[in-house]
Amino acid sequence: MGHVKKTPVENSGLCALMGIRTVAGVIFVAYARPQFAPVCVARSDLLAASVAVMVLDMIIVGVVAIRVFTLGLLDVIREARSSTKQVQSKALVYCGAGLFLWSLVRV
Repeated sequence: MGHVKKTPVENSGLCALMGIRTVAGVIFVAYARPQFAPVCVARSDLLAASVAVMVLDMIIVGVVAIRVFTLGLLDVIREARSSTKQVQSKALVYCGAGLFLWSLVRV
């Protein structure tokens, strides 16, 4: 994310976080059962998996938000002339905002 070099520890940590989130998502989906009461809603039989997925999503959203602010991507978006870096910054900010909204709605 951004045009800065990351340390191997930071890169490995982010990859591990995404791997853990993927495994937690698979466990959540494996224990999800449809509920055909008044409205068809998927519900998980394993509450810990649901909570773990939500917590991991919020951590990922937090990491993205911190990176957006520390790299100054909002300032790059406000620049007058268009550039590739500006377009990439907009894409990252919009994707991060979308992930945040999706996480809120999913809760």
